[in-house]
Amino acid sequence: SQLSFAAAENNLIASSSNNYPALSLVGRVYQRGLEESESASFNEMNSADHPKYYVGVQLKYNFGTGYLEAVEQNRKASRNLAESQLARTRLELKDQENDLIRRLQSTYAIALSAKAQKGFREKASQDLSKSYTQGRTDISVLINSLNNYFDSEVQFTKALGEYQTALNEWSAFRDELIKVTRDSATGERLDIISED
Repeated sequence: SQLSFAAAENNLIASSSNNYPALSLVGRVYQRGLEESESASFNEMNSADHPKYYVGVQLKYNFGTGYLEAVEQNRKASRNLAESQLARTRLELKDQENDLIRRLQSTYAIALSAKAQKGFREKASQDLSKSYTQGRTDISVLINSLNNYFDSEVQFTKALGEYQTALNEWSAFRDELIKVTRDSATGERLDIISED
């Protein structure tokens, strides 16, 4: 969008300069041989017996047609359109970044919640295991508690994976996913995927 806008701006400047008169210095030199025989004509041309020269000033200016004004108006409209598209693209990118940040924040909160839930389920299953060994709890309650604990581990792992995915998408959007490093000996560029 920035390149399109810059091109439209340059086209407008170029069309504005076309509205001014063009003044050129022109000149020409040519010669010919006018003899009956081919060799005599060629010798006369080479000896430059009949050269012709002219030098002049050439002025070009288009007026009265409205063509140049229409071209300039068209290029102004193109520039304004490119400027609007650039502004819209910037807003879209800002919205996309805000969406990624909100997704990152929500997946982080979900991962924290899943971690806390896993901790509570682990504590509950440990307490029920002690209670079962003392004969105060039925086996079905312990099995249910262990199933809930394992489910919470799966949910925590899934939430952690979704958070990492959101973090990498946000880093990729900001173009920070790949660190550019240089080899200290050769100075050659090395691209390494970020491990942060």
